[in-house]
Amino acid sequence: KLTYKTEDIGKTYTYTAKEKAGNAAGVKYDSNLITVKVTIADNGDGKLNVTMASDSQAIAFTNTYSAEGAIILAGTKSLNGRALKAGEFSFELYDAAGNLLQTVTNDANGAFAFEEIKYALTDAGKEFTYTVKETAGDVAGVTYDEHVITVKVQVTDVGGKLSATLTQDSEPIAFTNTYEAEGEITFAGTKSIDGRELTADDVFTFEMTDGETTWTAENDVTGKIAYPTLEYTLEDVGTHTYKVKETSTNSNGITVDITEYTVTVTVSDNGNGKLNVVATGDDYTRLDFVNKYEAEGEIVLEGTKTLVGRELAAGEFEFELVNEAGETVA
Repeated sequence: KLTYKTEDIGKTYTYTAKEKAGNAAGVKYDSNLITVKVTIADNGDGKLNVTMASDSQAIAFTNTYSAEGAIILAGTKSLNGRALKAGEFSFELYDAAGNLLQTVTNDANGAFAFEEIKYALTDAGKEFTYTVKETAGDVAGVTYDEHVITVKVQVTDVGGKLSATLTQDSEPIAFTNTYEAEGEITFAGTKSIDGRELTADDVFTFEMTDGETTWTAENDVTGKIAYPTLEYTLEDVGTHTYKVKETSTNSNGITVDITEYTVTVTVSDNGNGKLNVVATGDDYTRLDFVNKYEAEGEIVLEGTKTLVGRELAAGEFEFELVNEAGETVA
């Protein structure tokens, strides 16, 4: 209350009113200066007539309250089978209406994060639903994670600031892909017989082993040995040594080849879904075996001696066996 006395009669006083800036959270203060004028007149009855002049401004201040908030939705990417590469996989963020909002890629550690989502005061008290999924790609050897992840964000006004937090029923943003790679090698060789031609009845057996597993093979009528195809996965990356030999036994004039081959196979990952399979040591395409055939036979030529006129005596006569060259052979 402003109080005036007799000496103020006929005077006009000018005042300015302003709001004192404070620190209320989220409040923008009114910085206007308001001018008011007060005139004093005598009523003649012991009371002064104190009134605001007509050109005085209305004393009114308007402040503005606002609050903002944001959230960053982040996730992780895992790849089973090999190391991740930065930017190798991409992820999409959709709103509840199915509109694509953002697309990002992973870093070398598998982490990824969308740009922050901002909220205004009008969003306070609301819940927002988003879905996140991995973009289907064509990285060689990779099986993609197809599941769709749902997250919910609750926006709350906490006094000059909006709190945007994930609700408890939101799913963790995590995707796991699997990388697989395969490779194979097939040994080759032939079977032959030194001494005669191979026949359909000449089936020989062969063995190849890495010390833990043993495979067997046979030849066909042409002599080709049907070695099994060795198949490899990522678990087989490394070096493998194989021993190859014939397991047939000597029979029917055939002496079995006792050669033993050693083939070393190195398996490495190219990172493109295919394994690099390289053989060293003995030539894996020429694992040949040559058996030797030998045959022997005999005959006894017999005859009789007759002596007409008297009895024979043992050892009385001798006989010679002569070959075509005129040589006596017996």
